[in-house]
Amino acid sequence: MSEAAKILNCERRTYTSVRKNSGTLAIFWFSTLIGKCIAISENCRRWLPLDLPAAMQLKIHDFLGFIYQETGVKIESLDLSHISRSPLTFKTHLHGECFQLTIYIHNDLLFLEFEKNESIVIELSQLNEFQRNFDFSDNIWQTLCENIYRIIGFDRIMVYQFLEDSSGIVIAEKKTIQEESLLGYRYPEFDIPQQARKLYLKNLARQTPDIHADTVPLFGAEPTQIDLSKSQIRALSPIHLQYLHNFGVRASASFSIVIDDKLWGLVACQNITPKFIPYDRKSLCLFVTHYAATKYLVEQQRIKIEDDQKIKEIELELKERLVFNSSIEKTLKEFAKPFMQAIPSSGLIIRSPDFVTRYGETPSDYLLEEIHAEINSRIGDENIFTSHAFSLPNNKKTDNSNWTGVARISFDKEHDYAIYWFRKEILTEEKWAGIPEKHPIFSEEKNAYIYSPRTSFQLWKKQGKRPIRKMEYV
Repeated sequence: MSEAAKILNCERRTYTSVRKNSGTLAIFWFSTLIGKCIAISENCRRWLPLDLPAAMQLKIHDFLGFIYQETGVKIESLDLSHISRSPLTFKTHLHGECFQLTIYIHNDLLFLEFEKNESIVIELSQLNEFQRNFDFSDNIWQTLCENIYRIIGFDRIMVYQFLEDSSGIVIAEKKTIQEESLLGYRYPEFDIPQQARKLYLKNLARQTPDIHADTVPLFGAEPTQIDLSKSQIRALSPIHLQYLHNFGVRASASFSIVIDDKLWGLVACQNITPKFIPYDRKSLCLFVTHYAATKYLVEQQRIKIEDDQKIKEIELELKERLVFNSSIEKTLKEFAKPFMQAIPSSGLIIRSPDFVTRYGETPSDYLLEEIHAEINSRIGDENIFTSHAFSLPNNKKTDNSNWTGVARISFDKEHDYAIYWFRKEILTEEKWAGIPEKHPIFSEEKNAYIYSPRTSFQLWKKQGKRPIRKMEYV
């Protein structure tokens, strides 16, 4: 093995220079420079009476006229400034087949993509039904699975949430197959690497109708000249296709759940047999997913407003008591119960240079001083500290099972006056879809270790400990 050997993760594989698409017609143009076609998918002759060299000679205005001749859809001119902000998309027909033509600009290239569609009309009553399902549900994500199943009828539909450690968990599921439920299963971060997650923010809806279908190469420009990261019909990475094969599915689709401009999760759809989702149904799934994400965000904001109101009421009453009561110790003691209700905890300490008052399960005086000093060293002059996995340095090993979660508010720069909240840990059992480990295989050809997709997704359980609840709100 050469000393130059390295590790190639699937995260480092280039998705943006893919030379093949998923089998539907796609044409790519220069946009603002010379307006000449630089690449075209080789299957264009199936629908258009053009050979590849002739197509490569077309200019933008020639092709727009050709679209009008073949489909009856007339595009007088292209407002490039508008298209650069928002794609232009509409239905058209080629040889009796319904297509969706999407025109957009990316990296100074004008893309024209034909994607198969169907002649359906989405009734307002159908949208109202989806809305009612959400309005009368106490589980937004389960309802999202149910609604998307009604649209595309896949064998398994899941909502997959990304967690703080970048791993993921299935939090809702709708399935019609006899396979084992994956609800509650965890998946490691490397199953959906960071580069793939960035693409999920660019393309909010993706599908693979058949993982074994032939792909279609592009004719014209070299792959390095065209960035297909925004293409809706780009073929998936071979790594991803192998992953789906190992999972035992033939078709898949995903819809990104974006909250506060961040990728919060995915709606992951799987089918045992090949299945294509027409453009309009795919768009409807994306609309329903966006509605669910918005409803979830509104609900979280409502909860936060209620919490804020509770805190303000406690704050106002506390100020009033302090004005008429000269004893800070007595006043804070009177508010111990509201403090513990505001931030649910198993123990609370009110600390000052003159007194220490305890409620519930709390660490000893010695450990309290150790905790106090450690937090001071971490936050400096800040007066708020929270941690749901707090521990002292390794050289101060101690049992922290009763105070794994710690929150502190101090009232002065020296942190002499402070209130501590503590939460004990509980034993948990995590269900993982296979052992969350990567095993590299050395490739002589590439002189590198390559991480291949996992082949086993059998249930693997992991024992762990965590606080009853995170110290989310102080």
